[in-house]
Amino acid sequence: MSKNSVGIQGQFRFGGGVCTSNTTFTITNSTVSRNSAHGENGYGAGISTWSSTVTIRNCTVSCNAALDGGGIQLHFSSASITNSTVSHSEAWLGGGIHTKNSTLLHVTNSTVSHNYAQHGGGIYTESSTIVIINSTVSNNTVLGERIAYTVSEKQAYGGGIYTDSSTLMITDTNVSHNSAQRGLGDGGGICSRSSTCTMKHSHINNNAAQKNGGGDSHF
Repeated sequence: MSKNSVGIQGQFRFGGGVCTSNTTFTITNSTVSRNSAHGENGYGAGISTWSSTVTIRNCTVSCNAALDGGGIQLHFSSASITNSTVSHSEAWLGGGIHTKNSTLLHVTNSTVSHNYAQHGGGIYTESSTIVIINSTVSNNTVLGERIAYTVSEKQAYGGGIYTDSSTLMITDTNVSHNSAQRGLGDGGGICSRSSTCTMKHSHINNNAAQKNGGGDSHF
C-alpha cells in the first residue's frame, strides 16, 4: 500500500493515522500528522505496525501523541525510514519512534527532532536492532513529569535515544541538543541499558542531563 501527497488525520487506540498487521506497506511523499492513539494501550499515533514490513520514504510524521510511539510504533516488524522527518510528537515511551519485540529498523538520511517523552525523547527501542546512518537526532526531550497519557514519574532516560536490551549502530550521524534535564534525567543524548552500541564517524554534542551522562549513559 502506498500513500502519495496525503495528509492523514485521526484518533484511534492503535495507529491513529495508519495501522498495519501482517502487511507489506509503503508510504511515500506523504504527511502523517495531528493523530492520537488514546487510552492505556495507545500505540503509534501516526503509524503503528505489527508483524509487518514497512517502508517510509520522503515523508513527514509530526504532531502526533500516544502512550507508546508518538510518531511511529513498530512491533515484530522490519522497517526503513529514508529521507524523512519524525518531529513534534509525544509519548511516554518514544516520543518520535518506539520499537519493540525483535524489530529491525534502518533510519537513513532522516531527522528525528523536537519530540517529547518520559523515556526516549526521540527514539525508544526495546529488544530490537536499530541502524542509523547519515541522520540527525536533535532537540528531543525527556521530561520526568506527566505528559501524554501517562502516570507521574520522576525518572527520565535518553533525551535523544533510549535502548533497552537492544543493538544500536550509528554511522555519520549527529546526536545533539537533546535533553534529560528535568526530574532524575540520565543520558541527554543516548541512554543504554543492557545493550550493544556502536558509533562510527558520528557526533554526540551539546546534550544535557540532570543526573548522569550529558552525552551518553550506560547501565
